[in-house]
Amino acid sequence: MDVRTVPARRREEPVADAGGDPGLVFTAYVRALAPGGRPSPELAEAFWRKLRDALAAELRRRSLWSASPGHLGLHGAGAWTDEAVDEVAVDLYAYLLDRLQHLHAQLKVKPNVEGLVFRNLHNYLYDTQKKHDPLGFRTFAAAQAAARRLIAAGTLQVLAGDPGVRNDTVLGFAPEAGPGDAAGDAAFAATVRSWNDDLLPDLVTARGRRRDEVALRLARHVAALPAAGVAAFRFRDLVAALKGDARARWSAVWSQQQGETALEEAGDDFVAVVRTVRPDPRIDERNAFAKTLACMAEALEHRAESPATRDYLGKLWDFLCHHAAAGQDDELPSARRIARLLGIPRDRLPGLRTTLGEWLEECRGRPGGQRRKPAVKSS
Repeated sequence: MDVRTVPARRREEPVADAGGDPGLVFTAYVRALAPGGRPSPELAEAFWRKLRDALAAELRRRSLWSASPGHLGLHGAGAWTDEAVDEVAVDLYAYLLDRLQHLHAQLKVKPNVEGLVFRNLHNYLYDTQKKHDPLGFRTFAAAQAAARRLIAAGTLQVLAGDPGVRNDTVLGFAPEAGPGDAAGDAAFAATVRSWNDDLLPDLVTARGRRRDEVALRLARHVAALPAAGVAAFRFRDLVAALKGDARARWSAVWSQQQGETALEEAGDDFVAVVRTVRPDPRIDERNAFAKTLACMAEALEHRAESPATRDYLGKLWDFLCHHAAAGQDDELPSARRIARLLGIPRDRLPGLRTTLGEWLEECRGRPGGQRRKPAVKSS
């Protein structure tokens, strides 16, 4: 039950399915992975081909095919080549193996698990994008919440596509509008991009109840589209304009000013650099960021346990800041690669991450920061 039962690369020539219904390849493969079992080479090939094709189709459906593979944690690949899809498919396969016991249990009460495998594929992409592309994920989530709010209020109608509001959904402001009325020109994109004057940085950084507030603000902008002559639009076009503009603005800000940075937990592996647009001079958050960074610089200089630890912490902090300043969005290499790049023992990274996080929370709690109480440590 390891990756070796699946070919590392797709063969060019098709291989016949190993008996049974050729449409139930996933089910046949899961059955063959029963304790003590092993799929035949033909079945393994058929499974791999179907899994890989399903992954590629879902990437296209979610508009990820035109995005960087780094949004799914695959760094170093500039586009979705066969090799890039293969690499992600191997990770997807490992994800499925972790859920193999559940799939076997379902086969005791269901005739097949084809739908469950596809559901796991969707969950894998959801979890992976949320981890590696927080900007894109949170922008999509805010836009989806805004659209669903307007649908519930009767302001928007689903004209075509997934009624749950996905990339393929076409939305209109009147039942008589049709998919052919969907705006997708430069003027529509420019209108949507202008909303970020109001939405950023909260569109990406808001937490808790503030996410609902951002969705409400975004819904108000969407509801005003008819005044701009928009009768209908494709949801993917709206999200693409929002995300593209947010990335461009952050990149521009970081090319001029590298001071406004914060760290957030980004799952079990690492921390993410959260970048914000330049605050309005009338808002005192700008000073809060500057004071937080000054506090972190002081901590790095005076609070490390040893010279070696101080060196590791400094390297890690600088790497995160420079990584963001380079305009690489929120795509961080793996912990293994970071350890190798920075010359830090890999087993030290979790502890260093925790230390930086604790210091940051304390710095945020100082006057002028984000008004949080500093962490209290026992003596």
